[in-house]
Amino acid sequence: MRCRPGTDRYRIGHFYASCMEEEAIEKAGTEPLEGWLAQIAEVAGPRSAMRMAGKLHEIRAGALFRFGVVPDFKDPDTNIAFFAQGGLGLPDRDYYVSDDPEKRELLAAYEDHVAHMLGLSGAEAETSAKLAADVVAFESALAKASRPSAEMRIPEKLYHKIDREGLKELTPKLPWDVFFAVAGHPDITSINVATPEFFEALEETVTAADPDTLRAYLRWTLIHETAGMLPEAFVRADFDLFAKKLSGQQEIQPRWKRCAAVGS
Repeated sequence: MRCRPGTDRYRIGHFYASCMEEEAIEKAGTEPLEGWLAQIAEVAGPRSAMRMAGKLHEIRAGALFRFGVVPDFKDPDTNIAFFAQGGLGLPDRDYYVSDDPEKRELLAAYEDHVAHMLGLSGAEAETSAKLAADVVAFESALAKASRPSAEMRIPEKLYHKIDREGLKELTPKLPWDVFFAVAGHPDITSINVATPEFFEALEETVTAADPDTLRAYLRWTLIHETAGMLPEAFVRADFDLFAKKLSGQQEIQPRWKRCAAVGS
């Protein structure tokens, strides 16, 4: 049965077929990211970094923090913007702040991984190592400002409802109007900031970071979030660290399963 162009069934089938085109993916390399990488290369400070973060959030790449639209905890019939700590490449803050030798070893492996992935995307070896160290330092600052996982499971401690002006008062140096406009939610007014202290620290971290660090972090975020759709070298490196080393998965799933699971 043929699907009509423009229908959801057609789009899903077209995406799956494209995902399975391994030869075309290998030939394209990082070309599909070039437009994004060019925009990231123009980041020069907090304003352009927040604009780029908004664009990344629009494609579900969580740069700097977690953001979404969810039901209000205390009024489930009303949707509200939800902001929470995030922006880390590793799955938990403890990987960055713990003195446990195993976690310190994993953090070092993560930094090597970031350097390798940046190198695959075009950075020179010496440059990628320096940029990876900057990315890990930047993420470590965010991790230190983040609450432990156990505290993030207490709903009543995650409810701090404010309006748009309240968000600007909390972090006056971050251009939220720019973020909302490019993230696809220009009219949001009702907001829950789950972890206010994190956003105060985020403001300090972003405004203190040099442009090279901001660009490296955003570049890494893009590559990390899209690795599964890139050539095999990216897929394999991503699997070796995040699935094999961190989760213990020994074999990568067949491509058809990975394509079917995208977005699930």
